[in-house]
Amino acid sequence: MSAVKSRNPNPTLEDVYLFADGRARDFVTRSGYPSVYTPKANLTFNSDLTLSPTAGNVEAMGANFFDKDAKSTRIGYTGQSDYANHYGPWVVGTAAIYERHYNKQKPGEPEQPMILDMRRLGLKEEILERNGIDLGSNTRPMPYLDSSTQPPTPGLFQHSKNTHLHVSPISAQELEQELRARESPSQGTSLHLLPSDPGHADHPLYQQIKDGVQKLDSAHGRQWDASSERMTASLLALAKEEGLSRVDHVVLNNPTAQLAGGEKVFVVQGALNDPAHQRAHMPTVDAVQAPETQSFDRLQAINQTQAQAREQQQALEQSQQAVTQTGPSIAR
Repeated sequence: MSAVKSRNPNPTLEDVYLFADGRARDFVTRSGYPSVYTPKANLTFNSDLTLSPTAGNVEAMGANFFDKDAKSTRIGYTGQSDYANHYGPWVVGTAAIYERHYNKQKPGEPEQPMILDMRRLGLKEEILERNGIDLGSNTRPMPYLDSSTQPPTPGLFQHSKNTHLHVSPISAQELEQELRARESPSQGTSLHLLPSDPGHADHPLYQQIKDGVQKLDSAHGRQWDASSERMTASLLALAKEEGLSRVDHVVLNNPTAQLAGGEKVFVVQGALNDPAHQRAHMPTVDAVQAPETQSFDRLQAINQTQAQAREQQQALEQSQQAVTQTGPSIAR
């Protein structure tokens, strides 16, 4: 305010708004045409347009600034976070470390989950993990129960400090199939196989994506080459990260006002015209340029994270009933 008054001793709300357009939106609302400038309804300005730090104004600024949605805030590792989920990874990670220190897991029993009201706290597991949760030296996923639903919804906080990945655990049926494959003698050399090799656990998904990339190449008059291989490997890691169990289509975006045609490549599970289909996308140039070995290394990290998450998910499901009966400790 002092900066505005240095230019105009008797400023209006319009002067304040135009002087600091972005920041002033937390204090002033502009509406209509021609523009009308009014104080935020939850703020009480003094006659000279200053704000006193009253309890009401402090509470209002907390809402106007820290409670803004992710679209308005655009912070965090991927620029898709609000303030709660930007600072939330530190809170969740610290709570998990203390929970494990003071409520140690008993031998032969599943780990007791934390209980959090995710809705009230404004937290979302996926965004927290993409911003990077640090679980300390014990990097196994931390089970929790979201008490904003009844019954509480089980979930897992995964150590994502370095990966910034959110990996969805697969179903129990898929886990059983994977365990049987691990126990099969024919899988003794599977650790040395690449996803492009028959016999690798992810080869069917790799082949589906490869078929889609080949169709893209044909549609654009291209032959299968090294860039096609790199795109296939990139999209395989993307599909696994986003929890797709199969890929029915590989398509490029249509041109829009913001994007030229083909700037993004999509992997789609389900019919293209089905609103319920699942899909994931990435910049086409990144998919083509990322080295195949880099994508396969990323895939391996995702698979390891998924394996940990599935094991912890099973333990969490077993403990959920016991938690209700014994009343676990609460970390907020």
